[in-house]
Amino acid sequence: PPLRDRGLQGLHLHDHAGAFTEGEYQVKVGDSTWSFQGLPYAKVEVENLASVIPETIQLLDSRFSQEAIKIHLNRHNIIHFATHAEFLPQFPQESFILFGNGDRVTLQDLQSWNLTQVDLVVLSACETGLGGIQDNGKEILGLGYQMQTAGALATIASLWKVNDQATQILMNQFYQELLESPVSPIEALRQAQISLLNTDYKHPYYWAPFILIGNGF
Repeated sequence: PPLRDRGLQGLHLHDHAGAFTEGEYQVKVGDSTWSFQGLPYAKVEVENLASVIPETIQLLDSRFSQEAIKIHLNRHNIIHFATHAEFLPQFPQESFILFGNGDRVTLQDLQSWNLTQVDLVVLSACETGLGGIQDNGKEILGLGYQMQTAGALATIASLWKVNDQATQILMNQFYQELLESPVSPIEALRQAQISLLNTDYKHPYYWAPFILIGNGF
């Protein structure tokens, strides 16, 4: 499968989930160009998510745009992105999350987002937990940390490039744990990671990159 460049107990869960599942886009920043293909298991991930949280709004491919997301940002307590992302050490403010219609939101763009009504953002994508240092020595927090700065209580993000199918399995197990047991998001993530030890994706490469940033509830 392709690489994915890529505490809510007691709450009534409303999920907003977007996925880039088919097609191909190229993104150019400076002198570098990246090519991104759709993620077949991202569609499975979002569809399974909607089956356990029935009120989930699903936005796939062309419907998964920055404009559509902004309309719903503070109307749901969970925001879930299953797509590609890229952290750019040379241009940290241009690090981005790619939408299904080819739009991208940069680290700089995220500074204008308002997520004060959001409990959890799940960035099911690559390198969303990475940060960096500018030439002047100032620290740049990554995409996941910026979600918390925008008001979200917690964010699940990744520290390296992740596998499409393994991430789908991990994320769907995470939501199962969150809904079926009286546990916090950090414990639900831990249990989901443990569950992969009994699969073909037991190597830490597949499950260890995901971390929870912020309030563990």
